[in-house]
Amino acid sequence: MKQVLTDLHLRVLEKETVACEDVVALMGDYTDHDLCCSIQARLDAHIAGCPECQEFAQSYQFTVKLAAELEDHP
Repeated sequence: MKQVLTDLHLRVLEKETVACEDVVALMGDYTDHDLCCSIQARLDAHIAGCPECQEFAQSYQFTVKLAAELEDHP
């Protein structure tokens, strides 16, 4: 699948450093593995060194996992 670079993706690529706000804004794409390798690597590096983003990423990914396990009920 070809990944499309959005304006947000391009802004993150242009920045010298990734901020926590970037992690929050891109967490959906990050979790879905819909980021190009360079953005994925930059977010990985930021998350590895930021306890707040580590906690956010774990919580977000856990929530996505739980939601995927829910059954549809009319």
